[in-house]
Amino acid sequence: MYDKILSNAEVVKILEEKELSIKIDGLYRHAFGNIRKDSSFSLLLGELIEKIALTEGYLLGQLYAYNIMGLAYLSLTNYEMAIVNLTKAIKLSNQTDNVLMSGKINNNLGMVYDKLGDYDKAMSFYSDAYHFAELSGELGLMDILRHNMAVIYIHLKDYESAIFEFNKLLESKHVDKNEDLIVTAHYNVASCYRHQKFFENAISHVKLSKYYADKRGDNYAIARAILLHCELLTENGLTIDANTLLLENDVFFADDSSLVTIQSNIVRSKIAAGLGFNSEAKEFLLTAFAQSDKIGLKQTQVELLSSLSELCAAEGDYSAAYEFLNQYRKLNEELLDKERVGKIQQLQIANQLSQITREKELAEQSALSKSNFLSNMSHEIRTPMNAIIGFTDLMLQSSQIQGEERNYLNTIKQSSDNLLHIINEILDYSKIEAGKIEFKQEGFNLEAELKKVQQLFSLEAGKKNLQLTVNIDPSLPAHFIGDSYRLNQIIVNLMGNAIKFTEQGFVGIHVSGLSLPDNKMSLQFKIKDTGIGISQEKIVELFERFKQVSIETNFRYGGTGLGLAISKQLVELQGGSMGVESKMNQGTTFSFTIPYLIQNDDFLKNPTRYLEPNEVFLEPFRVLIADDNPFNQILIKKVISRHFHNAVVESVENGLQVLSMLKRFKYDFVLLDMRMPEMDGITAAQRIRSMTYESFSNVPLVAFTAGVTDEERQKAKDAGMHYFMPKPFTKDDLINLIAELGLISL
Repeated sequence: MYDKILSNAEVVKILEEKELSIKIDGLYRHAFGNIRKDSSFSLLLGELIEKIALTEGYLLGQLYAYNIMGLAYLSLTNYEMAIVNLTKAIKLSNQTDNVLMSGKINNNLGMVYDKLGDYDKAMSFYSDAYHFAELSGELGLMDILRHNMAVIYIHLKDYESAIFEFNKLLESKHVDKNEDLIVTAHYNVASCYRHQKFFENAISHVKLSKYYADKRGDNYAIARAILLHCELLTENGLTIDANTLLLENDVFFADDSSLVTIQSNIVRSKIAAGLGFNSEAKEFLLTAFAQSDKIGLKQTQVELLSSLSELCAAEGDYSAAYEFLNQYRKLNEELLDKERVGKIQQLQIANQLSQITREKELAEQSALSKSNFLSNMSHEIRTPMNAIIGFTDLMLQSSQIQGEERNYLNTIKQSSDNLLHIINEILDYSKIEAGKIEFKQEGFNLEAELKKVQQLFSLEAGKKNLQLTVNIDPSLPAHFIGDSYRLNQIIVNLMGNAIKFTEQGFVGIHVSGLSLPDNKMSLQFKIKDTGIGISQEKIVELFERFKQVSIETNFRYGGTGLGLAISKQLVELQGGSMGVESKMNQGTTFSFTIPYLIQNDDFLKNPTRYLEPNEVFLEPFRVLIADDNPFNQILIKKVISRHFHNAVVESVENGLQVLSMLKRFKYDFVLLDMRMPEMDGITAAQRIRSMTYESFSNVPLVAFTAGVTDEERQKAKDAGMHYFMPKPFTKDDLINLIAELGLISL
């Protein structure tokens, strides 16, 4: 596949570069330089760049690859593949925040839609590209875009707007202005004035185009300007002047296959006809026709046949005129058929791409709306729940509350915990749907993790007199590497269901393993119960989202119907599988496997140690709470004062007040609510980190947030908050945070 490019000495030299960025940049420049000369070669280079960049995980290289492949396909008139590759490039430019490349790629997409005749879409991409060019300060790209937008106006016959854009281009202050653009801009302005019948203005600009082409030594541009000048003179009755100008510059029209040579013969024909030499005019047209046929310019041949027919008729040679007219009709119909088919194909491509774009935009809008809704819902529900759960915990810690009142509080606590579990399930499922679930690779002790689960359910199982067992194959290693949090989530979900649907007997966990290559092991977990069981026809629907075994079960036991769907997907996303066996009124066994890397050393997680009141502290500490909810302020103050008697706790309602307090006092940490009036937590954190005062720049900032999505956490981290405490929080969350900050001795 790559024989052609690997035989190129310059490419081989570039591939010898050890520095990846230099190698990719060299290949990209070489491909770009060959776009017009050999588009297929540039396409192969683009594919090679893509292969290298994907192997190395080099996003910028992938961006270059898709851009050059898009340009190559554009040059090869494969507009569908051009758009596919340039769209990939746009996504990567957004990921890498490469503003300049975003501008170039949008410009390239504009050129594709220009070729497709979709001028509205072309102009839209050019406008976006101009915005990116302005942001990057790339004056050269801004000039190119003014030129391209002006050409669109010419297509639309809006000559006033075209002239305006070309003049803006000519007036730009770019020191290294592209001289090709200057030559072309003056030529196009002259053409616009020609259409508007402004002879003097057209002549002025065509002379300027020739002047700048002379300076560059660009013979093609010189010839093109001279021919337009001659046509302007001929159209305004100055045929002799046109003939003189053409003869004086005959050296520029020597190449028989040149486009300008064909055009020069057409101009000579007009001059000859204007001087009354119809036979000579006919000969010039026949020469131009032969030259056009040589390089396949069918549309030019159609125009020439029409002119030949008119000339023959003017001479009285009606037979020749009729013959040329027949050829004209035949070739014109052939071209019209091709054009019709081509336009239909282009329209189909444009419609397909437009539909894809619309669907993509709708999907993105839907995803964004969903994400915003979930974020807002999470915040709005978790904020009052923080107060409900927190104050309930505080009251339950009081020995003065006993009897029926304590039962009421326990019911409130259990109901709140259930509601929080439902919210977490909905958020987890939306993360999985969006592909935003990430799995950590950390060492964990298998037995310790299962003991946590057993302890968690011991009270609930005890209330039903259920036997709760954990059985781990003794031959298994003690430590593994993987996401223990997600493992716990899966087991807790299955154990919760097992206990919920079991009235007598036992619920047990059994773990075995199967050795895999590369120091890995597939762990098999079985959660078995002696509960109500599941019918075979219902097992098929068991893992579908929002499905319950039956309406009766839903009313009796509750739940969202998401837990099993989430668990199954979490297992599968880690490379495992999940299944179930059940018999009605005899029990159910859920089993799942997940491959983990074996941790060979004696790695042990430091067990979390929960502090009790009056433990020893390194020194008194001072805390500032920023939260507009007064209940949250009171709750945190109560929890801290109960467990840390030498802590000073102060509170404010918004970020502006935080900035004011930090100027007056030094705090050991600041709890910042993410959403507050006047100034939110994100803005406050950014302002704090931008200050030069040590008390501002170094103070630990804690994101105190009801928004638990990954996007919310990333926003907080980017703003300079490296600690998190969720809403609702527990006593243990707060104590562990203070320990993590190093303010208490362990």
